[in-house]
Amino acid sequence: MITPFSNITTVKQVIPLLDDNKFIITLCDNLSFLMVNTLKVNNDKLISCHKKDAPILGLYVKIYKFWLGCLETFKKKNLGVHIVYCRILYEAFMKLNYLLTEGDTAMRDFRLKSYRKRYEIYKKTKSNGNGVSFVENQKFLDDIAQDGFSLDEIKEAKKGDKNFKELSMKVSCNSFPKETIDLIYDTSYGISSDAIHSDWGELRQLYLNIDDSDFVTPNIEDYSKNHYRVIIPTATIIMQTIKAFISYVNKKEVIIIAGNKILSFVNDIERVFSLISEYVLDEYKNNPDKYMKI
Repeated sequence: MITPFSNITTVKQVIPLLDDNKFIITLCDNLSFLMVNTLKVNNDKLISCHKKDAPILGLYVKIYKFWLGCLETFKKKNLGVHIVYCRILYEAFMKLNYLLTEGDTAMRDFRLKSYRKRYEIYKKTKSNGNGVSFVENQKFLDDIAQDGFSLDEIKEAKKGDKNFKELSMKVSCNSFPKETIDLIYDTSYGISSDAIHSDWGELRQLYLNIDDSDFVTPNIEDYSKNHYRVIIPTATIIMQTIKAFISYVNKKEVIIIAGNKILSFVNDIERVFSLISEYVLDEYKNNPDKYMKI
């Protein structure tokens, strides 16, 4: 299949396209278009799935919506909010991959254990005469009934055996050695968590201007720190997500009509992003001063 990016095959071809963020944004907009079309069995009818597969579909839709948020904040050069969106998207991506790997039992446990906190609130408030508690508790009971669970099952559900780092290692163990997985976790999840928890590392880089004196000023508009390389890791996640989702859906015999064309298009975009990444890494090595301020 010929796409608008089929003729881009070398780093040399990519370099003139990177004077600003426009080319990267075009690539990302195409990914958004492709991703939303994976949710359709034809041009207008949305796909449906059995309840037991619902966590996969829910995580995929969440990733799509947060990808739109990532892209919008990137376009607006709002790096602080962009990092928060990317962090949330990354966690959803890892959970999606975990459930795809582990299958039906893991998906049922995922749904069941999600009610544990609401069950604890239910226990503490079920005898209250408070109207708010009554409504919230009735919603809780309706939700677990719709999901096919009983209160006893919720009560007996044990906390998940794996924390998020362990889950990440489970997902990545066939792709990377442990040392690489640890590094990916620390950079993609650990450092980006600074944006969630408002740690000093995030505040000093994104919300303050610091010079050699003892004074700082507020950084209200961090436009100078916006650079196309920022969105490459998340775009890579989106490409992997699209391919994994199409494969999973087709195995369930819910055929995405344009699936093969979408995959071909994604592969072309993925190749171009790989060329851009190759160029960026080369610049880090041979021209590091370029990235000291951006």
